Amino acid sequence: MFIIKKLAACLGLAPLLYLSLNFADWEPKAIWENADISFLENTNFLHLKENITIALKGSWCSNEKINLLMDLILIEKPKICVEIGAFTGSSILPVAAVLAYHAQGKVYAIDGWSNAVTVKNLDEKDPNKNWWRSVDMNAVHDSFVALMKFWQVTKFVQEVALSSEVASLEIPDEIDFIHLDGDYSEVGSL
Repeated sequence: MFIIKKLAACLGLAPLLYLSLNFADWEPKAIWENADISFLENTNFLHLKENITIALKGSWCSNEKINLLMDLILIEKPKICVEIGAFTGSSILPVAAVLAYHAQGKVYAIDGWSNAVTVKNLDEKDPNKNWWRSVDMNAVHDSFVALMKFWQVTKFVQEVALSSEVASLEIPDEIDFIHLDGDYSEVGSL
């Protein structure tokens, strides 16, 4: 962890890049060494984190990722957040919940919610391509919408049902926080 932090500092990279490289070892005090981040221990915030963690148990969003996302959003207080690859919303929810907790900000949830968009950049030999072709994307989108409504965070979430290439024209130019959780192909990641 120390080596990655030093490398990020030497390269002039923001601490947030360091976090994205090493979120499993998430320790906010190691990043914000001289800052007062005691508000992370606020009872209401801890209760919110616990409820979100329980709600997302068994989802594709791990407990470590939930903690990272929620702490990071609380510490940095971004106004414009973007996630590419919203799918069922399991990693949108931690972000949106903290935006709602602050009563400010917006997360742009980008996902094509389309099998054609999902497999567009995957190699024919990709072992996951057939699975992605068979997913009921309408049901996935319905799950996303239901999750946001249940948690009453729709005011803080802007759906962008487009490919990331097209969606880039629909979101603000200045972004405070981005979570790349979509197309993992080489083409889709560049």
